[in-house]
Amino acid sequence: VLTMFDYSYCDNGMPFWKISLVLSLVIGILVTVTCFRKIDGFRWKLLSIGLVALFAFFLVWPSLNHMNCLLDFQPPVERHAVIEDADCIQYGKSPTTCKFSMTLDGERVYLSVPWTVYRKYNEGDTYTFYEYKGAFGEPFYLAKE
Repeated sequence: VLTMFDYSYCDNGMPFWKISLVLSLVIGILVTVTCFRKIDGFRWKLLSIGLVALFAFFLVWPSLNHMNCLLDFQPPVERHAVIEDADCIQYGKSPTTCKFSMTLDGERVYLSVPWTVYRKYNEGDTYTFYEYKGAFGEPFYLAKE
């Protein structure tokens, strides 16, 4: 069963970090100006802008990535690519990170895949997945399982 969290961006990226950073800084400034007017001292105001912006960044960034997927109502395109390299890494007790390296449209990309998918394929196998355009124009991929 695939969930909305099973999507992958190329090269394991989260593409909306720049706009998230700008939005977070704006949110930090607005919240500090409107809610923390009574804070004395320039350093404390700067610190509150930074903390609010940091908190906002970790809310805005994943939200934009998920909204890119959730608001995309276009039909997917079925893609096929030959797995050139398969790699799995586990850091301590963290979840295992598995990636397939393949060539898409003449460009080498890395797609994150679940452990269950990683075990089913070997290097040289053809991997089939769905490519979605993304509501904000950033394509993402879902495994065909």
